[in-house]
Amino acid sequence: MKKIRTNRKSLNKSVRKKERVNFINLTFDQYENILCSNIPFSRICNVLKVNCNKKFFSKLKANELPEYEDWYKKVKGN
Repeated sequence: MKKIRTNRKSLNKSVRKKERVNFINLTFDQYENILCSNIPFSRICNVLKVNCNKKFFSKLKANELPEYEDWYKKVKGN
């Protein structure tokens, strides 16, 4: 698993200029990294270079997105 390393607590200027989206398709490794770590959404957006809605990450961590339910079970071991 690749570790995300960045100290930015706000969105980069290049990321802010992009159109804001409400949903992004993640790979399993990206999903696992987001779920298992305590990384703020702005740092995740900077690394992925996408301007995504903060609510997406809140719902993702709370397992409220049906697209990722199976992955949640694999990561959490339920």
